[in-house]
Amino acid sequence: MMFFNFSPPRGGTVSIAKLLLTETKAMQLEGFKVVGRMAIPQGMRKEQRATIGKEFILRRKAMSNDNYKRDEHGNMYWTEYYKDLNIPSDWENISYSNDELPSFSCNGYTIWINSPLLEERKENYLGIGFKDLSNYEDWIYAITYTRDYGEVCREDEFRTCNFDEVVEFVNKPTLYGLIGVLEYEFNYKLPFRDWKDEEVIKFIKDLLNGKTEYFTNETFPRQTFINFIKEVA
Repeated sequence: MMFFNFSPPRGGTVSIAKLLLTETKAMQLEGFKVVGRMAIPQGMRKEQRATIGKEFILRRKAMSNDNYKRDEHGNMYWTEYYKDLNIPSDWENISYSNDELPSFSCNGYTIWINSPLLEERKENYLGIGFKDLSNYEDWIYAITYTRDYGEVCREDEFRTCNFDEVVEFVNKPTLYGLIGVLEYEFNYKLPFRDWKDEEVIKFIKDLLNGKTEYFTNETFPRQTFINFIKEVA
C-alpha cells in the first residue's frame, strides 16, 4: 500500500491536492453543505457529489453517537486516537494540522495513528485519495521514515493493528532513518545522505568518541546512536 501525503513539508509550501476537502474549506453541493475530511474525485458530476456528500454526513452523525470526543462537524479529536495508548516517553508528538492523521516521531521514524473505529478508518482511507474501498486493508498504525516527510507518495515501512509491534519496530532504527536524525539535529548542513554507509558509520563513531569538531547537546539522542553502533559492530 502506498501512503499518500498531500501536506507541505516543514519549512516549505506545496499545493494541497484539490480532491481533498477539510473542515476549514467546505464545499456547497446542491444546497447541501459538506464539512469534515472527505475526498471528492475530480470530474465527478454534481449529482454524484451531492449523493456522496449526504451519505458522508449521515455516517458522521451516526459515529458522533459514540463515546469519543468530537468537534462540531463530527470529526473525532486526534487526542482521542491515542488516548488509551501507552505512548513511550521518547516519542515526540509532531502532529500537523494539514496532515490526515496524528503522528509521533522517534529514531528516525514517523508513527501515524489511525482512528480506533473501523468505519472512521475507512473514511480516512478515502480522505487520503483513494476512490473506493475495493483495495482497502485495515491498519491502525503506519510507520514511515521522518526524512521522507513531504513526499507526495511513499511506501509505508510497516503497518499493523498491534501497538506492541509498533514499539518493537521503532526500537530498531536503521542507518537510513538515523541519517534523517543527523540532518535534523545538526546546525551544520553536512551532506550525510550523499555519503557512503561506511562513511556515515565512521562519522557517528567519531562523533560519539569526541573525535570530530562537532559536539552534541542534551537533546541529541546519543543513546540511540550508541545502541545502533553496537548492533552494526
